[in-house]
Amino acid sequence: MTDAVFPVAGVYKAAAIIGKKQVPFSVQVKDSAEAPVVGAAAPTAPSPTPTATLGVDPICTRSPKCPLHDVSLSDVIGKQPVAVMFATPALVALLMIIFPISKLLHAPGLFFSPTRNQTDNARELRHVSAWTNALDKKA
Repeated sequence: MTDAVFPVAGVYKAAAIIGKKQVPFSVQVKDSAEAPVVGAAAPTAPSPTPTATLGVDPICTRSPKCPLHDVSLSDVIGKQPVAVMFATPALVALLMIIFPISKLLHAPGLFFSPTRNQTDNARELRHVSAWTNALDKKA
């Protein structure tokens, strides 16, 4: 693994060695970044509103309609507080990797679930923990 420095814009040819196989690829370096860099202003884009639907129909499927579509994001971002989530390809790839694993990690919980392991005889026998006996004696 190496860090590459590209002194000028252009197309650079490279190769990756995967196992014993050499895989060629190209990298295009541009004069300036197309994506926002850290600390730059957030990009703005118009979002559908009742007065400018931008071809979206329906804008809101809730009944009654919610107020989230009253103002376009391009009129709000950078001017007033607003919650916006920017999804990058890296975020999407990370979530695609994590999501299936996180669901599998819940599976062992089925075997440790109190509803599967506790005796369901609360009406016949009162379950009392040792620490509650100590509290009852102090009272």
